[in-house]
Amino acid sequence: MFADVAQGGETVQMIVARQECSLSASENDAESGNAIERALRTARGLREGDHVEIYGMPIQNPKNGQISVSAEQISVLSQCLHRIPQRYDDVHKRLKNRHIDFLVNEASKNTMLARSRLVSTLRRHLESHDFIELETPVLQSSASGATARPFVTTADALSDTVLQLRIAPELALKRAIVGGFERVFEIGKSFRNEGLSRRHNPEFTTCEFYAAYWGLDDLLDFTKSLLRELEHAARQTLSTDAATPALFDDFQQLDFLSTIETRLGRPIPDVDDLPGLRALLGDLGMSDLVQMENTTDLPMTRTAELSASWDALGSRFIEPLCKKRATFVMNAPACMAPLAKSAPISPGQPGNRTPSSTSSDREISCRFELFVKGIELINAYEEENSATVQRMKFANAASGGGGGGDGQLTPEEASYCNALEWGMPPTAGWGMGIDRLVMLLADKHNIAEVLLQGGLRYQAGSAFK
Repeated sequence: MFADVAQGGETVQMIVARQECSLSASENDAESGNAIERALRTARGLREGDHVEIYGMPIQNPKNGQISVSAEQISVLSQCLHRIPQRYDDVHKRLKNRHIDFLVNEASKNTMLARSRLVSTLRRHLESHDFIELETPVLQSSASGATARPFVTTADALSDTVLQLRIAPELALKRAIVGGFERVFEIGKSFRNEGLSRRHNPEFTTCEFYAAYWGLDDLLDFTKSLLRELEHAARQTLSTDAATPALFDDFQQLDFLSTIETRLGRPIPDVDDLPGLRALLGDLGMSDLVQMENTTDLPMTRTAELSASWDALGSRFIEPLCKKRATFVMNAPACMAPLAKSAPISPGQPGNRTPSSTSSDREISCRFELFVKGIELINAYEEENSATVQRMKFANAASGGGGGGDGQLTPEEASYCNALEWGMPPTAGWGMGIDRLVMLLADKHNIAEVLLQGGLRYQAGSAFK
């Protein structure tokens, strides 16, 4: 009889011949005098998915050169008690039972292999540029570094102290920059207690790095070279057709405010003109989109509403332009990135057309976002390193100004500003979603396809039944 034996992506044929085979798994069989017959019966009883150990001689077919193993001994190491299906296409079954998915669908397994190779390539690339990998706390007294609803838990060992799972490693990594580490990065999990979608999972993997004495131009150049190397690694693992266009051969840049104004076909409000933005969004039927960005039970702060309003306009008018070419979106309003350095908008330019000598909000951030196939992949900026300015930005983001909030910094924000008082060199920071990178390079349209266990939706409740 013949059987295919697979390991490590390679397959070899096993030949079981009556005159050559004995069974090594049982001492009783060896003593019975019927070892050969029992071995053949065992071989005939093998099921697809069984794990076996084979001892024998390699032989070559003189006609086609195929290498086979003529089995002399067979040991059954583990049995598969289920019939492996020939097809396993139902997406919900696949993502609930990934072990079956990987056994049946090579493409699903290759996606995980590509993910592993991408992470290792990313790590090597950063280390080759003198970055060191650090680990920041997942449990924090107050999660900061992004605007998101955190997961809350308690620590019994600390008298039921309320803790939060981190939403970003940013502030902890920048403290390391203050402490004298010039180039740092972390690849790890963050958690945001928000919605589930084809692009979002509450538990997700990111890479963030921070480099002292780098600026925005350094980040742009580094990003392009890194992404090209990552894409090359993914195409090798996935055996991508050479005729398939590369995602990162060509990049374009779009200015945030001027692009919106051009697409809108009329002057946009000044970046700090909240009534003007409300009116514009009302005209466009987009007012509800802004309120959907509120992740708290309180009214939105003025800064938060400004940020959400510009974000909605960017989604409407800019992101559709980012589907065919990888696109760096530059110079978004400063209210959208309170941790980034900012620069004033020149008078008369989009976002600053009304004369004013009092507004400090008419600034753009020294920042870019990279969109690929319409998906935000990377967020990067020059870091605000003034303790005084950073406190003001945090306070503005938390203050009322017609909305909710009391202007108070969270404990983590206050502690971070205190750390900045010790002096942080000019620093550039960069963050990328690993899950989204794998989605793009493996051409997957659902984040669950690039997660080992399919994400929270498929893990909850009776997911594995």
